[in-house]
Amino acid sequence: MQASKRKVLKYVILGSILSAQFLTFNSIKANELKKINNSDNINDIVLKSDNLNEKKHIGWIEQDGKWYYINSDGSKHTGWLNLNNTYYYLDPFNGEMQTGMKEINGYKYYLDNSGAIQTGWVKYNGQYYFFGSDGAMRTGWINDGWTDYYLKKDGTIYKGWLDDGLNKYFMDENGQMRRGWVKYNGEYYFFGSDGAMRTGWINDGWTDYYLKKDGTIYKGWLDDGLNKYFMDENGQMRRGWVKYNGEYYFFGQDGAMRTGWINDGYAYYFMNSNGQITKGWFTEDNNKYYLGNDGVMRIGWQEIDNNWYYFEQSGFMARNKIIEDWYVNSNGVGERYIEKSTYGKSGRGRELEYYKVGSGKKVLFAVFGVHGYEDAWNGDAQELYLIAQKAYNNLVKQYEVGTNADDLSEWSVYLIPSANPDGRIDGWTNYGPGRTTITTKNDINRSFPIGFRPYYSARNYTGDSYLGSPEAKALYNFINKTMDGATEKILLDVHGWEDKTIGDSNIASYFDKEFGFRNIPKYPGGFVITYGNAIGAKSVLVELPFPKSHEDILRRDFSGKFSRALLNILLNN
Repeated sequence: MQASKRKVLKYVILGSILSAQFLTFNSIKANELKKINNSDNINDIVLKSDNLNEKKHIGWIEQDGKWYYINSDGSKHTGWLNLNNTYYYLDPFNGEMQTGMKEINGYKYYLDNSGAIQTGWVKYNGQYYFFGSDGAMRTGWINDGWTDYYLKKDGTIYKGWLDDGLNKYFMDENGQMRRGWVKYNGEYYFFGSDGAMRTGWINDGWTDYYLKKDGTIYKGWLDDGLNKYFMDENGQMRRGWVKYNGEYYFFGQDGAMRTGWINDGYAYYFMNSNGQITKGWFTEDNNKYYLGNDGVMRIGWQEIDNNWYYFEQSGFMARNKIIEDWYVNSNGVGERYIEKSTYGKSGRGRELEYYKVGSGKKVLFAVFGVHGYEDAWNGDAQELYLIAQKAYNNLVKQYEVGTNADDLSEWSVYLIPSANPDGRIDGWTNYGPGRTTITTKNDINRSFPIGFRPYYSARNYTGDSYLGSPEAKALYNFINKTMDGATEKILLDVHGWEDKTIGDSNIASYFDKEFGFRNIPKYPGGFVITYGNAIGAKSVLVELPFPKSHEDILRRDFSGKFSRALLNILLNN
């Protein structure tokens, strides 16, 4: 009895202490109770007293090494227990606190050594498991707040390739779902932000790739049925110029191989149906283009196979057109169609001028004013000079208009407007210096070697030998130079004013038709036309009709008639 009283007193003292500290058993955790129960002073706590006025104990107790929770009615708690938002599970039959991995109502939970339910990652038996905010073990896809994982049905982490029936994923050695590039067994794969393995076209933020059905990188030529692409040795889709097997190809910003005309920002190129650079001549829509060995479309003047061609800014070859001092024919071949230059010097040092129109293989050579004075009035050879000028201008116009330009382009026409400029400018008579040269008093038209014989009269003086003046020698050399290699040769020696033609009747007929001339088919000795005939030229001396005045020449349109006859010769021979 005394011992029983002492024990009751002990509990009263303990209750007073705990009350004094404003504590209740409901606020003491199981592990704290364990500490208390290990104490010598309170190890024998009981929860019931014969004294009904004594306070009942509520909270954790340990019995035989097992923990229980006592409700306010003194009963043992069973099932789930929530203490300050921490959950415990007590056996539904005996109230024993559970620890470790437990399956409860079809769900798995993990309760630590204190019995508290765990959330988040838990390592158990060497494996990691993940428990949600409700404490239930997760399976399938989860995100732990940092990244994604796939948990097998037993809750363990899945690693390696995962095929969910819709997509493929790759879970690394830690089970983390990978995104972006992954190297596996020597091959690269790409996974999107959702973790799914990509196939087909992708862009990794830097460039484009094409991934095969198995996810590996495609390399080399790719034809998607609409366009062709080139993926380099790293699988990157190429843009711009690519050299492959010695050939260049061009790919647009979309990566598609270009064909047809392209501009790379610097020049134009034409890519054939295989995507390769076209070189050399190329025809499209009846227009011809030329692309160099580098494939660049040429513009402007270009020398190709020893011929000159002109290409417009759009690249097509010009035809039948005057460009600067050049004419390009129907084949596009350009030659300098007008040229003004000299072929020597007169006795007084004047330049002996010539005009050239066209650059064909056929040659027409027309010389005016070998006599600086004719027989109409003083200085009348000036009229021949003017007719030569107008004949030249008319030929140039024919090229510019273009109607007859292609036919004319077969010809090179040389016009010498004044073969005896000293006589025309400084001369004073048609019976000596004026008609003849000034310094040597030489009649040029009787000074050529074929059939030459000396003349000593003032009107026709030649001296003892042919080519007795600088003017005659220069003319002789120039005729030979221009006629050399010609496929057709015509020589005209234009005089005034005897109203006839002498020489080749066929060529003379063109002038006879315009002026109503009579033709004398002969070649007098020493004449310019006689030499021309000897070297194979169809040669005619043209004696224009006798005029009354300069105005009469204009009124009777000498220059127009001469120009028409000249044009018809060129067009019909």
